[in-house]
Amino acid sequence: MSVPPPLPDQLLPIFSSGAGKAVVEVIFVHGLDGDWRKTWRHPDVTQDDLIGWPAWLGKELDQLGVPCNVHSFDYPAASSAWRGKTLPMFDRAGRFLEEIDLTLASDTFLFFICHSLGGLMVKQMLSLARDGEGAKGDVPGRTKGILFLGTPHQGSGVANIVNRLVPTFARTTVTVEELETANPELRRLQGTFRTQARQHAWLVHQFAEGRDTGGLRIVDEFSAHSWVGDCVTDDEDHLSLPKVINSGRIIYRRALRMIREIAAPVDQELQALIAAYARRKNPPPPR
Repeated sequence: MSVPPPLPDQLLPIFSSGAGKAVVEVIFVHGLDGDWRKTWRHPDVTQDDLIGWPAWLGKELDQLGVPCNVHSFDYPAASSAWRGKTLPMFDRAGRFLEEIDLTLASDTFLFFICHSLGGLMVKQMLSLARDGEGAKGDVPGRTKGILFLGTPHQGSGVANIVNRLVPTFARTTVTVEELETANPELRRLQGTFRTQARQHAWLVHQFAEGRDTGGLRIVDEFSAHSWVGDCVTDDEDHLSLPKVINSGRIIYRRALRMIREIAAPVDQELQALIAAYARRKNPPPPR
């Protein structure tokens, strides 16, 4: 069974608890040279499992009483010009915000799971949303948690290497240039992110890669830390880090716990409303 190629800049549905039931929207965002499906799917999962752990996560949350919708955002993110075309991160993040506004309900919580460049785009999108009107302006407040996987918060030295070597053969894209170590825009974005995280009490966690990719550490432990929440080094390289093979893996278990934590206040409020209704319907006998 083949999966048809999506249109660019689309939130693609992976799992749904049902119309009008979701408490949280879980959004997967791939990274540089990534794909809405292949980035997350481990090569050893069964052939009939076309998606992998994003679908497992949605099903288990639903079974645990956390109704949710799971999506994967697809966008062009080629690392070099001959592999495709990319927009500057600012423009791409604006399209991402527009897609969230047009596609998702306006009263659900948002939880992002991001690999590599995807984490930077989520941060940029949340920064843009501060000045948004209507539902767009509500996106930072609706965001309750972010799980970063190998995101170069401080820039990646590999981007510098690519920009030194690739021009001999071809032109690198704006996206790779934006990833250069010590890029001032990344420093500005990081400052804005930390301010927003405190303001909205976001639940944040990150995983760093513990192995080299092709002899190079794409994103080192220092750059992988947003300095909000904890950072844990996993025994994977940059490309295998987001590919979860089963629900026992540490990344899957962390994502599951984080989403259950952000959904818990909603569940408690619902239980309180149910209890109050039951008391009104069946008041205790007079003493």
